[in-house]
Amino acid sequence: MGLGATLASFTFATVCCIGAARRPSPARRAWVTMSVAMGLSTLSMASYAGSLVSGAQTTSTPTLDVVGVIAFAVTAVALRIEELDALRSRLRRA
Repeated sequence: MGLGATLASFTFATVCCIGAARRPSPARRAWVTMSVAMGLSTLSMASYAGSLVSGAQTTSTPTLDVVGVIAFAVTAVALRIEELDALRSRLRRA
């Protein structure tokens, strides 16, 4: 049940990121990047779940995990920077 819930939450997060990326905003690029990262993570999780269900031998690859964590960290920082730039430009206009 834990793996199914994780896969469902990854799928939901991907859909939410895609929804945010479709809205025109200054942070759109960061949301598109986050959507891609979440989509790839969802595919990875689905592949892992499928291999567990089929009974195939699975091995964890720490390299992919590290790359995923770094991708999310960079994307989160980019999202914050773009949001702060948008806020700064709105304050200048006011």
